[in-house]
Amino acid sequence: FSGSGYGPTDFTAVSKFPNVEMILQGGLALRTIALNTTAPGPMQDPEFREALIAAFPYDDYLDYYEGWGDPTNGPIPPGMAGFDDSRPEFSQDLERAEELFSAGGYIDAGVTLDIVTVEGAKFGQFGGTLLQDALAPFGITLNVLTLPWPQIPPLMADPNTAADLGFLNMTANTSDPTGMLEASFASYDVAANGGYNWSNIEDPKIDELVVSARAATSEEEAAAAIEELTDLAMSYNSVIYAIAP
Repeated sequence: FSGSGYGPTDFTAVSKFPNVEMILQGGLALRTIALNTTAPGPMQDPEFREALIAAFPYDDYLDYYEGWGDPTNGPIPPGMAGFDDSRPEFSQDLERAEELFSAGGYIDAGVTLDIVTVEGAKFGQFGGTLLQDALAPFGITLNVLTLPWPQIPPLMADPNTAADLGFLNMTANTSDPTGMLEASFASYDVAANGGYNWSNIEDPKIDELVVSARAATSEEEAAAAIEELTDLAMSYNSVIYAIAP
């Protein structure tokens, strides 16, 4: 269920059925909010995006998940090859958010953003609402837009209509963690190409590291490439990693 539209209340309901046996394991998935780095205005400022990441209420989202999710620390889900448990888990830091918003002159400056979420997937809308509430004290307005999924990829693919933020379920298709990083950060997977790099990061070095990780001839070589790729990808401050369901 981890990569599907099912949410925590569905899991809880099913767990109470007397004739159903539940098997609980790592979902190898992430609920993410992609930050569109090419959107007009403050989204092009990496420190503004860092402030958005700091402002998200991770613990509140974990509580909403009723025990059906784990904290995250980056683009590789817990339990997957390449996951590094020495990286700090994300946590809300409103002081850091205020510092960054203030330095950029964004507090009470009339900043308005849009986040697009999928109709029927209430966990996405709830994540948007949590961030909306967290940003309101800074005078930043976040509009939570809920649309049917078929409408969202073409909306994000067009720079004239793309939302500032987009809620995405990122799920591993294989046991290779390179795929998770490639889908979110490779230049050939940007939204305009129909991919899920809704942050629209285009960095040749990221593309090179994807190739290096896949071509590695040893576990050590692959791990080094994944670590370097993860560090570089996260340096863009382009994704909020909300939870690992």
